[in-house]
Amino acid sequence: MARDEDNSADEATWRRAVGEFAAAARERFGGAVERILLYGSRARREGGAESDVDVIVFLAEGTDLVEARGVLSDLACDVAARYGFRFLIQALAFTEESFRRRASYFFIRNVNRDGVPI
Repeated sequence: MARDEDNSADEATWRRAVGEFAAAARERFGGAVERILLYGSRARREGGAESDVDVIVFLAEGTDLVEARGVLSDLACDVAARYGFRFLIQALAFTEESFRRRASYFFIRNVNRDGVPI
């Protein structure tokens, strides 16, 4: 069996995992979660078998983003482990303001264009 067949996750599987990640983030951060976006190749439906799953969690102003990024990384790892690490969830954390301040960045323009709410 090829590596892609052994370790890849079909769309239904990775979407279920992203839903679990989003639920865990909302449980951990409560009302501080303002929105969660899927972005990148999976959002554009261009992801291959080994594509990671890219998400941004937007948190309320005043949230410690450095701490939040560590927590989100742990949550993402926990979810990926439940699915046998067939894909990785890459989670970023921003406040709306910290995201807007970077509006001229190519990456931010792509997220604004391609992002899909979770």
